[in-house]
Amino acid sequence: MKHVQTINVNDYELNRVQDNLVEVVNTIADKPIVDGVLIKRVILAAGSDNLVIHGLSRTPSLVLVGTPNTNAVVWQTGVVTDSYVVIRTSADCTVNMWVC
Repeated sequence: MKHVQTINVNDYELNRVQDNLVEVVNTIADKPIVDGVLIKRVILAAGSDNLVIHGLSRTPSLVLVGTPNTNAVVWQTGVVTDSYVVIRTSADCTVNMWVC
């Protein structure tokens, strides 16, 4: 996530408020969980490795899988690269994923 920049103005109080807001927002922006991608409607097939391309151009530190649209258990196999993660499922399903 990009950092917020300040705007130079001739008002001391406004500059203080701006500086405080920039500090808070940039601190949040530096958190790895914010710098991720939401992948919607990922169709997973049971009984096989499902390669999900995440597009981060780096190895993700966290993969969150949303609730499947059917009764299924979904898990990560442990294979994670800077291009994709490998996901398995107990039943065919569709999920949303947050990868960061």
